[in-house]
Amino acid sequence: MSEFTIADVARIHGIKTIRKQGADIYAECPFCGDTRGKFSFLIQKGDKRNMYHCFRCGESGNALDLHEKLSGKFFTSPKEIAADIYECLSGGGFSDTIHEQFLNDMKEAPEEAPKATDEYCSVVYRALLNDLTLKEEHKKDLLRRGLSEEDIERYGFKSVPEKPWTVAKKLTNQGYKIYGVPGFYEGKYGPAMSSTKGYLCPAYDTEYDQLVGFQVRADNPRDGAKYVWFSSSGRKNGTGSGARATFLRGESSCKCMLIIEGVLKATIVYTLLKKQVTVIGIPGVNNLKCLDTFLSRYPDHVIFEAFDMDKLPTPENAEVFREAKEKAKGGAALEKILRDSKYADVRTTVRVSAAQKSLHEKLRSRGFMVHTLRWNDTREHLWKGQFKGLDDFLQDYGKPEQFIGYLAQKTAYYENLKKFVG
Repeated sequence: MSEFTIADVARIHGIKTIRKQGADIYAECPFCGDTRGKFSFLIQKGDKRNMYHCFRCGESGNALDLHEKLSGKFFTSPKEIAADIYECLSGGGFSDTIHEQFLNDMKEAPEEAPKATDEYCSVVYRALLNDLTLKEEHKKDLLRRGLSEEDIERYGFKSVPEKPWTVAKKLTNQGYKIYGVPGFYEGKYGPAMSSTKGYLCPAYDTEYDQLVGFQVRADNPRDGAKYVWFSSSGRKNGTGSGARATFLRGESSCKCMLIIEGVLKATIVYTLLKKQVTVIGIPGVNNLKCLDTFLSRYPDHVIFEAFDMDKLPTPENAEVFREAKEKAKGGAALEKILRDSKYADVRTTVRVSAAQKSLHEKLRSRGFMVHTLRWNDTREHLWKGQFKGLDDFLQDYGKPEQFIGYLAQKTAYYENLKKFVG
């Protein structure tokens, strides 16, 4: 009997594939329902075999994990899971051609260009911004969210042009080598540029004065995805964005860093706090690898985690979650039950809470002191009210000096605690 692969497991469960790019196969996520290709799996890539991961909901594992979670069955050992997979494949038999047919059905993605350095991408991106304008409706949205006109101009918020290919060709004519810079690629008629309608939210590394990427705030979100990366992954001479974090260095001597989900929110928080506090905006709650570079720069800082408050269960979805767990005791996998539309709010709570736990574990393993900024914390009178994000709270609170003082006080407390424990 031949060995099965994760591609065979994907076929068993009807996972809809989107494209193949090198060794990676992109598909619709069977857990969170993402249809943009955030879910990917591979048969073999270097020393990795039969692995999957979703960059939206964070689900990951190997071929056995995938089958166990999606089958809804209870298994006592990996051997039982493997036996069930074989049973599903032609009634216990196995066709050597199953995963070969699977791969043959995939559309091979065009060859991409090697990604340019951050330094060069920054040069091209700044030249790009010089050629763009900001639509009035986009400006109004940014003003509504708490940025001033000066902030908007300083950080380079611009609208995606109606005819992006003309901008790509103009940059090329000016002598810029745009292939290898995320967002640009070789189109049918020459240089081209990603064209998601919306406005560009710049991601910076202010330590090196570099503009490292963009998220696009989409005018017409697809499948609830308000933000997409300015990327040209899967296109000829294009390249992926790398889902970069934005790092905005604080100007005060306070040794603290705020970690927030989202490039735009991080920029808003940074400006509302008068650029005094260091803010890191990560691409998503499950994307923590991007933190490594920044954390290594400031190993003595105290970290304040400020994910959106939808990570906390409301009385309503706490009750629904208990109902789901009761069903799971009957033998069905909790993950499978939560895919029901009635558990949409609970899925978000579970996903973000798990990401928060992973972040804290990662930070503490590296010796950082971590504090979570909480919602409705009546003892400290912090983040009260029905605010989803810290940016919403700060705009309503209107007392940046008082909030900065709170962070400084907490930082001093943790610094003293660390010395005592050490």
